[in-house]
Amino acid sequence: MTDDSEAMSVDEEPTSKAKPKATKKRKAEDDDQRPAKKQKRREDTDPWKLKSPAVRRDWTQMKAPPLEMFHFARKVVDEYTYLDGKIHSMVTNITAERHWVLSGTPPIHDFGALKTISAFLNLHLGVDDDGEGQSLQVKKRKREQTAVEKFHSFREVHSLEWHAHRHELGQGFLDRFVRQNIAEIDEIPSTTEIKSVNLPAAERAIYLELEHHLRALDMTVKRGKKSESDREKRVAQALGESGTAEEALLKRCSHFDLDTSDKENAMKACEVIVEERKKQLDNCKAELLKKLGEALKMEQKIGKVEGESLFREYVRVTRNEGVGDKDATEQAQELLNEAQIPANLKGVTNKQVDGKNKGKGKDEGLSNSKKEQIWEHREQTHEIRRITKELVGRVRSLRYFTAVRDLQRQREVPPVVSCPSCGRDEVPIEEVAVLSSCGHMGCLKCVMECADKEECVYAASGACRAAARVLNVVKGDTLGVDDEARDGRGKHYGLKLEQVIHLIKKTIPKEERVLIFVQFPDLMKKVAEALSANGIEFLEIKGSASQKSKNLEKFQSDSKERALLLNVMDESASGANLTSASHAIFLSPLLAPSQEIYDACETQAVGRLRRFGQTRLVHIWRFLSTNTIDEEIYEQRTKPKRV
Repeated sequence: MTDDSEAMSVDEEPTSKAKPKATKKRKAEDDDQRPAKKQKRREDTDPWKLKSPAVRRDWTQMKAPPLEMFHFARKVVDEYTYLDGKIHSMVTNITAERHWVLSGTPPIHDFGALKTISAFLNLHLGVDDDGEGQSLQVKKRKREQTAVEKFHSFREVHSLEWHAHRHELGQGFLDRFVRQNIAEIDEIPSTTEIKSVNLPAAERAIYLELEHHLRALDMTVKRGKKSESDREKRVAQALGESGTAEEALLKRCSHFDLDTSDKENAMKACEVIVEERKKQLDNCKAELLKKLGEALKMEQKIGKVEGESLFREYVRVTRNEGVGDKDATEQAQELLNEAQIPANLKGVTNKQVDGKNKGKGKDEGLSNSKKEQIWEHREQTHEIRRITKELVGRVRSLRYFTAVRDLQRQREVPPVVSCPSCGRDEVPIEEVAVLSSCGHMGCLKCVMECADKEECVYAASGACRAAARVLNVVKGDTLGVDDEARDGRGKHYGLKLEQVIHLIKKTIPKEERVLIFVQFPDLMKKVAEALSANGIEFLEIKGSASQKSKNLEKFQSDSKERALLLNVMDESASGANLTSASHAIFLSPLLAPSQEIYDACETQAVGRLRRFGQTRLVHIWRFLSTNTIDEEIYEQRTKPKRV
């Protein structure tokens, strides 16, 4: 027999067909006797048919040979910053005589960023520094560290000389291996126009309500892991699918609601919000009532102990001093009465510690089970205080939203506002001011004076101890007035999206194409829905690589769809040549962790149409909602350029 026939006998099993089929009984017995069949490893499956006779005779007959087998004359990597994971490993392992790494916006802000370039050139610049880089990069690096590397990070502290040498090394790498050419696109004319959007009354009320809620949490709330806590569920509900408070506000500037599709317009959404906030307030009260009952039972179970318990202190302060807000105090005291908690609890004593026990802890001499009960009771009280704080916030939030809507409905029922500080009755609407921190109203002069002292206009009467600042003052005449004819009838997608649609349909000539840049996936769905509802045909860059490529080619080759929807932060907005479009619309300013990333994404986005091959005047349209986080972010990011 030849080698080929031997290989055939190994690779193929022609005799298996001739064997008679085993009976079920025999097969079951064989299965019991045999060890469990091991799953074949990927390398044992021979995907390239290396053992087949054809490949043994001629290696070029291999099926889909891996690129790592070859040594190339030149390797060119375009837009390397978007490579990650397995693709990054595969590309960096391909060998070549010459390496070219291309990017229009390479990160060079620190040594770690330079290492992302050197990895493609097979150069090792040095070890990672644990404190270097953006927070996301640091977290990713820590996840990938071995146990030894983690130990070294605690042990080693680098000197200033070490960092200086590292900086020199990085600069030397840039001088030797990195070249930059400036694209001479100044000859391609472009104009930038900012479209200010004055949100209608109902949309502004929805935005202000969310802003008040998030600023009360100092804008630090983030979407975390799933929790069973009702309080955290209510906070997560306010964020929706947003990861941070800034993201939630930025989305709210573009559309009044992203969570459900049953709210036809902003005015109906306002009605739903009032009902939801009332429901959340009721849920908060129900949870507080339940916790109070549990804490009372535990107090009675523990019996007499030295000193005043935290729970008794909470009851005493709530009954005597309140919780910092008159309305919330009344509700909290009602819950104490409903839970049948007496003003003077008899389960504890307030007697002084005698001289013999002075200096000893309160828990001295108690059994372990009693100590555990005291500890659990203390934790219950902490939870009760957290829920009470939430109750105060929800009372104020509902009061604020209700006050705003009352002022906006002035055409139907003119609001009667009196100032508790100066005693004026029927303050004119143009002189009314609302505090977003607590929802109380008064005349503008008195409210501003109180805000300068960081207190509410009701502080003198003792009805509200909320801390107020000047930025919490909202003038009544800036809230707008409900327009039932425009905002209260039919389906609306929010004024900003409607202005974008008007721009595409009425202002931009029909023969000119448009790129629409959106940052967030859920907002992109709303934009797509609004475009479809208004008869604007568009394409999206989504799906598999072939689908993305097909849509790009289709858009570039004069398709009937004149708009292309792109995510400004991912690779769909970079690298592609889309010179058939001459208009770029940014629905909102970019939310980026740093100025460098903001500039890079902006440059990539505008570079899709303002590049060689563009024959038209390039128009860049930026939509900003006035007096919102839109303007804050845009001012913050563009200020360095203006300076």
